[in-house]
Amino acid sequence: MLCHVFVYGTLCRGECNHTVVEPFVTNVREATVRGWLYDLPYGYPAVIRGQGIVNGQLLELDSGRLEEALQAMDKLEGCEEGEYERIVIRANTRTGEAISCYIYVYPKERQTWLDDKAEFVPSGDWRMHRKGRGWLPYFAYGSCMNRNSFMIDVPQFCVIGRAVLPDYRVGFTRYSHQKWGGGVADIVPSPGSETEGVLYLIPPELLPNLDAREGEGISYSREIVKVKAGDQFIEAITYMVIDRKPDQAPSQAYRQTILDGCDLLSKAYVQKLKAFMDQLN
Repeated sequence: MLCHVFVYGTLCRGECNHTVVEPFVTNVREATVRGWLYDLPYGYPAVIRGQGIVNGQLLELDSGRLEEALQAMDKLEGCEEGEYERIVIRANTRTGEAISCYIYVYPKERQTWLDDKAEFVPSGDWRMHRKGRGWLPYFAYGSCMNRNSFMIDVPQFCVIGRAVLPDYRVGFTRYSHQKWGGGVADIVPSPGSETEGVLYLIPPELLPNLDAREGEGISYSREIVKVKAGDQFIEAITYMVIDRKPDQAPSQAYRQTILDGCDLLSKAYVQKLKAFMDQLN
């Protein structure tokens, strides 16, 4: 029997509709699920299926009053009218537990309406979004794809997963003398090409750390690009070399750092990247 429900909007503790479910709740934990979040023009959010990360709360319900609790939430969410549907999903708690639970999502057939009328929230956190805060999407295509390397400078992050940047190719257009001793990665406009990378969410207060790592304003400029994660296009931060030179061979250490971070990318892309780096040697 499922006795948990994941909530991400007005049913969260401290929000206006929590009183609907509060009499049935025995425990509340912060958690995440996979999906994409939208902020509706009515003052509450909606989630659709997807590979993004949605932040919310996992409510444990009194098993003896489960049906009563679900009826109350179904009514609030307009399930009979088809506004939301209740499905089963897996939530991950901050302590690493994976728990099957209910969630209320927008029906797939209404996604076009969401794209036209609602605000996409890539950070996946409606409560923080309402406060003008929220984590930032960042697209990594070089050494930052390697999570062990990335966490040295940005110790807190979430991984959404593989993303694709259309009409750019990876280049090695800058020589790193001090750190890597070879060419380092860049994205170069190239119509028809695609660059794969890792899409992260990072806290805004750690953006200066990332800027410092990339030499923002000195070696690289911070830019906004539109990448595709699954079937969703997302505007994300990335970095491009300021003063490009012809492609130069990366050092063995840099090459390995990149390849160790390619586990989320397609095999075809990784093989192509390897071949290109080999060609530069």
